Amino acid sequence: MKILALEWSSSHKSVAILEETSGTILAAATDETSQAIPVFPLIDRALKQAGLTPSQIDRLAVGIGPGSYTGIRVALSVAQGWHAARQTPILAVPTHHVLAQQVWESGYRGPFAIAVDAQRQEYYFARFEATPAGWKEVHPLQLVSAESLRSFSEPLYGPDLQSILPQIHPFYPAAQTLAFLACKQSPVPEPHLLQPIYLRKPTFRKAPPPRFPIED
Repeated sequence: MKILALEWSSSHKSVAILEETSGTILAAATDETSQAIPVFPLIDRALKQAGLTPSQIDRLAVGIGPGSYTGIRVALSVAQGWHAARQTPILAVPTHHVLAQQVWESGYRGPFAIAVDAQRQEYYFARFEATPAGWKEVHPLQLVSAESLRSFSEPLYGPDLQSILPQIHPFYPAAQTLAFLACKQSPVPEPHLLQPIYLRKPTFRKAPPPRFPIED
């Protein structure tokens, strides 16, 4: 069972291919410099490294955020288009869980938190506990202010926040970790309805009717 993982929620965009049966990462490709989202070059590079064709991918894993809304939407669009063309099942994993797994794999044990930029001077924030047996989420994802994060006394991890939060440990979600976590997930039942994690309520208003008749 080969899983192609797409993690594009931060400035470190990555793709990985996991052979689930053996637990082996067959390929990994990362782009940390491009301002654009190098969608297909990263995928092509990983496929070539693994010696595979698209038809040999059995599952798609995608990070659904929180993080860069544009990057996550692009990853979802690629996965949904792939599914529409080939009926490849999609596995969805929250990005803050990917980061928590990486914190645990780094050897840290104890309470910690994940922070991700939510724009509008707000941040996604979730608390975890790391033990020798693994990690668990002890406070679910929420939106907080920068002041709240600066006063947080426990270790804080997350991507792309060093200039705002000097105390943060810079961790970036990796497609390799995403792929391993995806193995524990069931396929999304309706992939076309899959959406990024977004905690804010919609604030748009429906456009009013035209003031003047529209002639054909």
